[in-house]
Amino acid sequence: MALLGVPNRLASIIVIDDDPQVLETLMEMLRQMGHHVVGATDADVAITQFSQAATDLVITDIIMPNKDGFETIQAFRRSHNDVKILAVSGGGRFGLGSFLKEAKLFGADLALMKPFTQRELRAAVEALVPA
Repeated sequence: MALLGVPNRLASIIVIDDDPQVLETLMEMLRQMGHHVVGATDADVAITQFSQAATDLVITDIIMPNKDGFETIQAFRRSHNDVKILAVSGGGRFGLGSFLKEAKLFGADLALMKPFTQRELRAAVEALVPA
């Protein structure tokens, strides 16, 4: 059982979001949970970071320039099929939820709709990286 909100197992997590404010907020939420977190505003940078250090979980936004979340999920699945992936999206102009269903078809293990609470994020991380 976790004490004082600190998980039993600390995870190494890469967060990818093209919005620097969202990226910082997500990273801070995860750090408060006690996890080791690195962030990237670009999927290619995150893929390079992943190849340089063992990572338990990748959290990726779906709607991003250059390489979107679907391409990012596919790239991680090709190179490291066993990594856990959490897709996050607010849906943008295409409507809430549609991208998250597609993300799971592309290989995401779980999906969260933005905005989400720290409690929802914690539950998703604990489901993907159990103690």
